[in-house]
Amino acid sequence: MPCPATPPRPRLVAIAPRLATSYGREVLHGFMLFARAQPSWKVLRVSEQDILCEQLFLAHRIDGLVVHHPDEMLTQRLMSLDRPVVDVSSKNTSASFPRVSIDDHAVGALGATYLSSKGHLHFAFCGETSSHAARDRCAGFQAAVRKLDRNFASIFVEETSWGGQLVPAHEAELVRWLKGLPKPVGLMVWHDRMAAVVAGLCASAHLAIPEQIALIGVDNDETYMDLSPVPLSSVVPAAVQIGQEAGRMLATLMRGGRPPQAPLLIPPVRLVARRSSERLVVDDPAVAKALIHLHANFHTPIAVE
Repeated sequence: MPCPATPPRPRLVAIAPRLATSYGREVLHGFMLFARAQPSWKVLRVSEQDILCEQLFLAHRIDGLVVHHPDEMLTQRLMSLDRPVVDVSSKNTSASFPRVSIDDHAVGALGATYLSSKGHLHFAFCGETSSHAARDRCAGFQAAVRKLDRNFASIFVEETSWGGQLVPAHEAELVRWLKGLPKPVGLMVWHDRMAAVVAGLCASAHLAIPEQIALIGVDNDETYMDLSPVPLSSVVPAAVQIGQEAGRMLATLMRGGRPPQAPLLIPPVRLVARRSSERLVVDDPAVAKALIHLHANFHTPIAVE
């Protein structure tokens, strides 16, 4: 009588998500969708500090990990573990681990295409100086604008170390830049966090959104929607799909498969239009003035004298 087959050893996989952002939460959701379909998988949610601690690996036999934007110390630690690792960050300067991430060029191109559909002739982009994702998004945005043969301007400013605010000197520079842009202008900001800051600066500088500056961000993050003085239009990254593909890539690596030679970059899902950009641009000043009046007074009856 043949011996019963030995069941496969359960695979313990760890994921260190960044739950402070909608992107991180949705990546985790997508990863769990894939993981639940793997009968032999058990998932352990850990922090970056957990990974740096030896106790985690003494207590658990971890077969593979998914991480988000590992810094140099964490990268060195992960490399020393000699286990499969998949990175889901937008950082594109390190080839230490296989990566599944946002196609940032496609994000920028989608933003430009949408603003063009609203009739804009002038386009601008605002990014963060240290962000590679911001520069890639700007490149995609600019390439799309160039194909349209339209005017383009860009600025890169520095956020404070705690995020959510700009370095004071850069804030003043950004306000001057916003005031000097030809109007009306379609402005894409690299991330919803900074888009909310820009919306606040526009309000303080009496720059009307969207009449003078049509504003869009990236991530569709509800946290920053609440912080903005006007509901923000935003590009939605395919974060759930990125999480699923990260799980699929990790499964391949744990079976002994070869890592891909290039990152797997996934284009955005769509752009969600809200009041910060929902205004058609028209050439006739009288028509434009009438549209602004109608928008401001939509709740009152219209009468003809």
